[in-house]
Amino acid sequence: MFINFKNSQIMKTKSSFIKISLLLLLLLPLVFSCNNDTNAWEKAKQQNTIEAYKDFIGEFPKSEFINEAGNKITEIEWLGVETSEDLDALKEFVSHHPNSKYSEKAENIITDLKWVKACNDNNIESLQKFLIDHPKSKYASEAENIIIDLMWAKSCNENNIESFQKFLIDHPKSKYSLEAEQKIIDLEWQVALKKNRRESYNKFITKYPDTRYAEVANQKIAELELNWENGFLEKKYPYGRDIIEEKINIIFSRCLAYSRQSIENGIINTFGVGDENGKWSLNGEGGMVSVKRVNGNNHVLVGFKVNNGDKKASQYFHRLLTDKLSENK
Repeated sequence: MFINFKNSQIMKTKSSFIKISLLLLLLLPLVFSCNNDTNAWEKAKQQNTIEAYKDFIGEFPKSEFINEAGNKITEIEWLGVETSEDLDALKEFVSHHPNSKYSEKAENIITDLKWVKACNDNNIESLQKFLIDHPKSKYASEAENIIIDLMWAKSCNENNIESFQKFLIDHPKSKYSLEAEQKIIDLEWQVALKKNRRESYNKFITKYPDTRYAEVANQKIAELELNWENGFLEKKYPYGRDIIEEKINIIFSRCLAYSRQSIENGIINTFGVGDENGKWSLNGEGGMVSVKRVNGNNHVLVGFKVNNGDKKASQYFHRLLTDKLSENK
């Protein structure tokens, strides 16, 4: 069989040409696409706007420049809010770009702006909200101190026991703690004074035995136990009559002039005119001490003619008598 090698070679050449042509036809759109992609990217960079980069992403979603286009959009948006002091815009930026290289800086600016706002508001609620939102910020300690200052000022303005007690519960170790405790003591003393009853003074002394008011409270109790009437200060004593009279005689034993007389109704009248220093009868003025029974109890009445019946001299005698009687316990 005769084979025409020349024709065979021609056929092979034609076949290779066809294959190459088909391959070129297939690659041609890709080549043009790459050229269009690069050109569009260069154009977008020249415009350098969010819209231009978004158009590029929409037209070439599989381009090798996609990530860079997204970064450019983030960068432009960041430049727009970085110095704006617009809280809402900054929050929106963080919401849209939580993992960008600008998100931490945006959060810090948000914290700074919210701190400035809280300071300008200068009220407890705003500062407490700031602490809730930013408990670990660089302003947290200062916020806590300002809250304490404001709560202390509020307590001082209200100036009542409940307000200071609440302050101590909320801030037991603050710089105002000792002052708050003293305020409570002062106010409770005012309550006791207003009630002016033995029970209120005793309650106060039990609660605050070492305060500056304790001695005064004891004096108030002593005064309440006395009944001042017609120039005589009367007090009930839980002792027998004999022991009471014995102590009265001891007290009067140093008086320059002293006499004792019983009268029909059982009252013992004892007269004294002071010691050599004129001490307890005050300048030697005369006085009278009487012991009488009232409802089965022994009462002592004391009166001096000092300044038309000076309570202080009578109170002093009752203190002397109380001290003497307490020696028998």
